[in-house]
Amino acid sequence: MTASEQKKQLNNIRLTASTLTKLNSYVPSRRRSAFIRDALDAYLNLPKKNLMDRPRIRGSQVQYVQMPFLITEPQKAKIDVLYSDVSISVVVQNAINEALDKFSWPPPKEHKKDMLTRAPEPLILKLKRIATKPEYGSLRAMNVKLFTQFLKEKPYAANAKDAKSFEWLKATRDRAGQNKPFNILFLEDESKGLSIKIKDESMAVEVNLASFLYTALVWWVDLHESEFSSKPKKAKA
Repeated sequence: MTASEQKKQLNNIRLTASTLTKLNSYVPSRRRSAFIRDALDAYLNLPKKNLMDRPRIRGSQVQYVQMPFLITEPQKAKIDVLYSDVSISVVVQNAINEALDKFSWPPPKEHKKDMLTRAPEPLILKLKRIATKPEYGSLRAMNVKLFTQFLKEKPYAANAKDAKSFEWLKATRDRAGQNKPFNILFLEDESKGLSIKIKDESMAVEVNLASFLYTALVWWVDLHESEFSSKPKKAKA
């Protein structure tokens, strides 16, 4: 691809509120632009579809949300050829919906607030910092790796390497309000029922779910301790 082909122009596109809600539910904000560009590329390579500008839903008024989007010159050229009779927003909207069709809606239970724990703000900040690493890119992606590894290694097992020093930690509601509610979410297409496995394991070891989750979070930050100057506070169970 030449330098001129790589140029992008900023467009203010309009998405329906329902599409934006679904997009936000499944695509981390830092990946959204790339996701939309890939979705648009894939859509423009499909056979031409009959699109209608300003779609309406019978019996209700469609709500739109405006957002900026960088469209590449090749994409703009294809849209001009294939869909010159509709706005760019309509094409992008349909491209996003096409890409999101592989996801179930409404989101499965793993996306609901049933994986809730409490954690101090410094710990949450460290988790978010680890999640920015290229191999993760989002908290949801990192959580898949975190809990998959925690369940595999079972540092709490009697035969684990550091079993003697391991301790379950309480996810407490402190009076000072320093422990914040923290919801554990996973990427739907990568989780493979991870939340169910976590709940089953917490029952098997007879530790309440909130403490199981919090202990795993602290354990994960400890593995990356060299990146930080101090360890997170631990509250004995």
